[in-house]
Amino acid sequence: MSKRWEQIESNVGADTANKSDNELEVVVIFTTVRETLSALREASALALQLGVRTRIIVPHVVPYPLPVEQPPADPGIRVRMLETACEAEGIETSIEIRLCRRALEAVKNTLMPGSVVLIGGRERWLSRAGRLAKELRRSNHHVLFIPSSEARYVGGASFGTVIDPGLKPG
Repeated sequence: MSKRWEQIESNVGADTANKSDNELEVVVIFTTVRETLSALREASALALQLGVRTRIIVPHVVPYPLPVEQPPADPGIRVRMLETACEAEGIETSIEIRLCRRALEAVKNTLMPGSVVLIGGRERWLSRAGRLAKELRRSNHHVLFIPSSEARYVGGASFGTVIDPGLKPG
């Protein structure tokens, strides 16, 4: 038995009762949990300074053989992982999963004109996130890439662990 999904929305400590459709917000686009959390930390700090709310958009691409409302994997897993991480860090946000065929279209249809968008990771034009950022900038959105705080880049490669500078090669 498969569960049918249209849109999943979760609010983690966020007061959405007074939300208006034209209210400025800082939007984080989900890439990976680690990269998204790095971007979310920066977004929270920015939102606090501006007095606005944060929102995470999680585009969940469903392959064509399946109906878009019946994804092969439970999209709620990502929501629960993000909720747990946000609660542990005391970050208030809303999380939206958008079931779609193309992530770009789902994100563009969700954003208000001129949105401030943060994406975790490194900006590489060949990556999915890089192409998304390029298209969002073409649509007059303000896109910032936030490097993952737990990754260290050495010679163009990304490592999830910090390299001890005291280590001497073999």
